[in-house]
Amino acid sequence: MRWHRLLALLVVVPLMAWSLTGLLHPIMARWQPSAAAMMPPSEIISTVSWQGVPAPAQVLPAALALHELRPLTWQGEAYWAALTADDQRRYFRARDGQPSAIEPTLMTALARHFTGISSGEPRLTLVNTFSDEYPFVNRYLPVWRVAFSGHDTVAFIEPRGLRLAALSDSWKTCFSGLFSQLHNWRFWPHEPSRDIAMALVLSVGLMVVLTGLVRLLRGSLPARRLHAMPTSRRWHRRLAWLVALGAIASMSSGVFHVLAINKSQPGFTAQPARVAFSAAQVRTVPPALGLIGERRLVVASNDGPLWLSYAKLPAVAVASTVAAEHAEHASGHAKAELLMQVQRADTAQALTLERYLGELAADVLAQYPGARIISTQAITRFMPEYGFVQKRLPVYQLSLDTPDHTTIYIDPIDAVVSSVVNDLSRAEGFSFAYLHKATWLDFLGKGTRDAVLGLQALGVLVMACLGLWLARRRRMS
Repeated sequence: MRWHRLLALLVVVPLMAWSLTGLLHPIMARWQPSAAAMMPPSEIISTVSWQGVPAPAQVLPAALALHELRPLTWQGEAYWAALTADDQRRYFRARDGQPSAIEPTLMTALARHFTGISSGEPRLTLVNTFSDEYPFVNRYLPVWRVAFSGHDTVAFIEPRGLRLAALSDSWKTCFSGLFSQLHNWRFWPHEPSRDIAMALVLSVGLMVVLTGLVRLLRGSLPARRLHAMPTSRRWHRRLAWLVALGAIASMSSGVFHVLAINKSQPGFTAQPARVAFSAAQVRTVPPALGLIGERRLVVASNDGPLWLSYAKLPAVAVASTVAAEHAEHASGHAKAELLMQVQRADTAQALTLERYLGELAADVLAQYPGARIISTQAITRFMPEYGFVQKRLPVYQLSLDTPDHTTIYIDPIDAVVSSVVNDLSRAEGFSFAYLHKATWLDFLGKGTRDAVLGLQALGVLVMACLGLWLARRRRMS
């Protein structure tokens, strides 16, 4: 079929690039560095030993303008980690307000904890932009890049939450750059035209597959004639039967993915709330919740500084006495396995969590005049609609009464909108997960699913190479 050959020659190079990077992706996932620990040391984030520590208003500069205050314990000493109104991080000894430059040694200790590396001289670099080594998918900025002499593994530490943002090494960085260039076409800087070009190439690729299937179905050959074909042509046909459905699934979901996402309105923001408070306003310290793993911080709000005290609960514990005692501060969502208490930092007055969440969601709500929040639920684990790619947990899910069933995911701890989902983005996410990443094979295990996807990509790549070989032979003859 003439059209099949002509269309294939038009798009064979980008299709081979996509197949090659799709083949390498599961291999990269297997070879990337793994973390020795996923959570920061409990002795750093615990506030159990903070009994008797004076309120920040008593020890910090009264006029110090802040976005947030987070308590931490370093080498047995309590500190306030402050994010100032000009987005600078400063540290103060909690007992007397003495400024302390502990961030470099703290980041180094966290990097050793997360990587398990105990030797080598540390080299720290503050990272404010995404790159091949630290790509956009990691979400958090700014982060500290911590490398150790004699080791290839690099840790990226997010200083506000004291969390591991990513691990990388030379192989992962090389592949990330290759993937972004060949799979995501980062070499094409103008995004709207790039999306149109990618959609056109994928659409032509779909036509190649469909015309090839029509040719196969119409021209079924007897075994004798099939064996008389050149080996390359015979295997081209056989591979076509094996990979056609997978190719249709990946390319159709790729078109949907490229065109459905509105990149002018990203689904998350990494900026804290733009209001500020003074240290003199933080005149109280809330009582402990009495729960294992509880954490607290002071955040900015239109009501002034707020204390957030929170802890994740096992499902069996939501009906416990402790949870019941604090139910009035948990927004009525004890079943969500997250207890979060909100109170004013100046007067200790208890506030509803919904009031604070509504403030964080105000910019999104402004896009939907008249919309109401009809339900609020804590999310403590990833799920199909809010997946691992979003990175942030715990979050609160705010469902709106809009025609497209808009849902806002709020990270109340970092004071950000983590994601905004509607019916279109839900459909795109489902399509990409089930058709492009084949998550419907998860019941077989991640290893098996990756093997199937790798073989599918390899099949398309080999078939494209055979098609080029056949075209060359045809031209020579």
